[in-house]
Amino acid sequence: MVEAQHRIEGRGDFGRSPMEPSPTRTIRSQLSDRITRMLAQEPLSMYELLQRLEGQDYRSVLQAWGDLRAQVALIPDDRGRYRLP
Repeated sequence: MVEAQHRIEGRGDFGRSPMEPSPTRTIRSQLSDRITRMLAQEPLSMYELLQRLEGQDYRSVLQAWGDLRAQVALIPDDRGRYRLP
């Protein structure tokens, strides 16, 4: 039984407390906050956003973008840039 528990705790988030945020969720939340601050300054296209977040994991940026869009109805302009309402 102890051996099985050890194997479970060594895999991904299975050993993590349900109240403890996963590292991936924390990174996405931080990126989402950063994107929000960037869009508060000026409208940006997805390409411009990715350029400014160079060095960040592409998948994490896309997930953070999706999280933000689920919370806020971003307004696109005629050039494909998005701004906050």
